[in-house]
Amino acid sequence: MSSLSQSPLSRNLAAIPRQMLMLLMVIGALVPIYFVVVTALKTPNEYIFNKWGLPSELTIENVGRLLTEGNHLRWLLNSLLISTISVALGVLVASLMAYGFARYTFPGKNALFIVVTSLLVLSPVVLIIPLFKTMVALHLQNTYPAAIVIYTGIMLPISTYLLTSFFKSIPPEIIDAALIDGCSSFRIFSQIMLPLSRPAVLTAAFTNWLYVWNEILIALIFLQDDKMRTLMAGLVLFKGKYTTDIPLTMAGVAIAIIPTFVLYLFGQQYFVRGLTAGAVK
Repeated sequence: MSSLSQSPLSRNLAAIPRQMLMLLMVIGALVPIYFVVVTALKTPNEYIFNKWGLPSELTIENVGRLLTEGNHLRWLLNSLLISTISVALGVLVASLMAYGFARYTFPGKNALFIVVTSLLVLSPVVLIIPLFKTMVALHLQNTYPAAIVIYTGIMLPISTYLLTSFFKSIPPEIIDAALIDGCSSFRIFSQIMLPLSRPAVLTAAFTNWLYVWNEILIALIFLQDDKMRTLMAGLVLFKGKYTTDIPLTMAGVAIAIIPTFVLYLFGQQYFVRGLTAGAVK
């Protein structure tokens, strides 16, 4: 029986398994967030006897201790600085590369694009030793530029692939009309391609932000000074130092969640549009 001949009741019943699966996925995503938030608002003694329940009395003492006693505020600022500069620089370079791949013809174009996109399967772990030797030779170890350059390079393949696919979906007639009007290539890129590609550009920026914000290995190796660390790298060492004080650790995790949550809250419409951009012409 075709879907057109099914009754509304049959269609609703058929949708129940899918809706139940989606509900379980939502619960699975919200339970860790619930645990982090309620634990951060408890005292250590209350956590011992009431791990999953709501706190009997809300307290922000744990957050206050993190911001006043430790380096969490400095780690937060470091993460914001490194993430913002890395993402901005990475998206800018990737958009220029993608524009060239999408709109120009030159010798070796396809081979070069394959090389760039093939780097997607290369794990950053295998690059740690050569990158560390390079930074030591350049006297850039334990500096912000070292982390920013490394993060930018790691993000280039996925950003270039995403933006190239979107740039190719823009009708070439728009570019031809701009050329007839006397627009230069850079003006076409900056005033036509980028505004039309805003969903894809913001999607690339958001995914890159998530990667840089949550990355730990590179931050631990290339930012070894405690005051230079990012928030996630600092939390790893902090957790080892305060293993028994779970509420204090969860307060640090809650602080780390807030910027990403706010970013997604205000950019979710562009994120969804960017994921489907270029899928249908």
